[in-house]
Amino acid sequence: MTILWIGIALFLVDAIVIMVRGLLLGREFNRYMEQHHPAKYYHLALENPVKNMLWLFNREDSYPGFIWFSKENLGDVKIDIYRSKLRWSFYSFLLNGIAAVVFFAVVGLWLTYG
Repeated sequence: MTILWIGIALFLVDAIVIMVRGLLLGREFNRYMEQHHPAKYYHLALENPVKNMLWLFNREDSYPGFIWFSKENLGDVKIDIYRSKLRWSFYSFLLNGIAAVVFFAVVGLWLTYG
């Protein structure tokens, strides 16, 4: 039973670390865009907040769409680097959840039938 609680604690700590990393990266990316590309930042992030909430339906002209789907980098390589880091932060959060489900299934079976 102890291994279950250790696993829960480790997965929670990992999820929190990944979420904080993603939030900090997003904030850093916002700051970078605001300082180096203010016109594009204003157009994407501040001009129409409804577009950003409905970004799945408007992929091209929204801030999340700019991060996830756009290939435009405004001639700045750092934008591509930030995009990559933000995507991998999200992917690692999803992988952490999948690993947690597998871990709990294996430990549950082990505790039940082991």
